[in-house]
Amino acid sequence: MADRKPGNPLLVAARTRLGWRTQQQFVTAYNACALRLGERASITVRQVRRWESAMPPWPREDAQRILRKLFGVPLDCLGFVPPAPYYVAHGQEEDPVLRRTFLQIAGVGGAELVSEPWGRLSAALRAPRVDRASAGALVERTAALFAAEERHPARQLYPAAAGHVDQIAGLIASAGESRLALTVAAGEAAALAGWLAWDIGETDTARGYLRTAMAASEEADHPALGALVLGYASYTVEDPRQARKMLTAGQERVTGPGCATARAWLAAREAEEAAASGDQEGAIRALERARTAYDYADPASEQAWVRFFGPARLDSLAVSTLARLEHRDLEQEAERTESRLGANDAKIRAVVLADVAAAYVQVGNLDRAAVTARQAATATTRGEATLGRQRLLDLVDRLPSRNVQSRELGEELRAVLG
Repeated sequence: MADRKPGNPLLVAARTRLGWRTQQQFVTAYNACALRLGERASITVRQVRRWESAMPPWPREDAQRILRKLFGVPLDCLGFVPPAPYYVAHGQEEDPVLRRTFLQIAGVGGAELVSEPWGRLSAALRAPRVDRASAGALVERTAALFAAEERHPARQLYPAAAGHVDQIAGLIASAGESRLALTVAAGEAAALAGWLAWDIGETDTARGYLRTAMAASEEADHPALGALVLGYASYTVEDPRQARKMLTAGQERVTGPGCATARAWLAAREAEEAAASGDQEGAIRALERARTAYDYADPASEQAWVRFFGPARLDSLAVSTLARLEHRDLEQEAERTESRLGANDAKIRAVVLADVAAAYVQVGNLDRAAVTARQAATATTRGEATLGRQRLLDLVDRLPSRNVQSRELGEELRAVLG
C-alpha cells in the first residue's frame, strides 16, 4: 500500500534520504534501533502516519532518543513542535553545526548555508524537485498552523511557524509549476510568524516577517496575501489613523469573490480604528460595510487565515467600536454578543469577553463588567492571549477610580494579568 500524502515533509524527506522509502521500511529500521538501544517501545505504521501528519504529536522520551539516534539531528528539524517547556530546558543544547548539516543533506536551504561562498550553488544542486503532492502537503500544513493559532499560545506555536517558513523558502527555487503556490504559502506562513512574534513581544522580528510576507504577495501577484499582512500590521502601530490607512488599503485588495470574510474582518477593524481616532461617521459606515460583507461570508471555504472570524468576533469588534464612540446601542450590542459567544477557543474568547466587559464599564454596569472581565481574564491566561491582555489592561485604566467595586476589580485584574 502506498504511503499517504505527507503533512510533515521534513520527516518524510529525512527518512527517504536514508533509504526508507516506505513507512514500513522506516518502522523496521526504528524498531531495530530501539532493540540496539535497549528500548522496548516499538512502533507501527500507524504511529508513523501520526508523525507524518500536518500537526505531528511530540514523541515520548524513549521515542525521542531513538529518533535522534536514527537521524542525528534535533527533533524540530524533523517537523516536530516541542511543547513550550522543552525550549526552556533544551534551548542551549541544539548544535548549530548539526542543524546546518541536516539542512544541507535535506536540501531545504537555510541562512547559514547560503551565507557560505559556495552555499547558493550547493543549495541549488542539492535542492529536490517539488512535485504537486509535496507542494500540496506544504500548503495544507500552512493552513493547519493557522488553525492551531486559534488554540495554542503564541510562544508555543511560533517555532513551528518560523521553521515552516524556512522549510518552504528552501524549496521555492526548485518548485517548478508549484512555485506560485509555495510562494503564497510561504508568504502566509511568514505573516503568521510575524503575528506570533508580535504576540510574544518580538516586535523587530515581527516587522521583518511582515515585510517579507508583503514581498511574497507582490512576487506572486496575490492581493489577498497583502491584505492579510496589512490586517496583522494594523495591530502593531499605535496611531489609529495609520492603522486605518493600512486597513483601507487591505480592503481594496479583497474585492473579488471568495474574499467576503477577509473584507468583513478588515472593515470591522477599520471601524474600530476610526472610532479610536474620533471619526464617528466613518466608524459607523465601516461597521455597516463589515456586516454587509459578512452576509456573503463563508469562513470555512475561503482563505485559511479567516476561519477565526466567526460571528462572535465580528460582534466583538462592533462592541469595541461602539464603546469608543459611547454609542447609545452599546449595552444592547454587548448583551447580544455575550449571548452568541458560546464555547469559542480560549484566545478568541478572551478578546470577545474583554470587549464586552469594557462595554459594560462604559455604560456603568459594573456588576456585569466584573463578571465578564473575570471570565475574560481566565480565557486570557489559559490561551496566553496578548490581545485579550491588552484589552483588559485598557479596561482597568478606564475603571472609575472613586468606586470601591471598580478599584477592587482593577487590583484583581492587575494581579491576574501580571
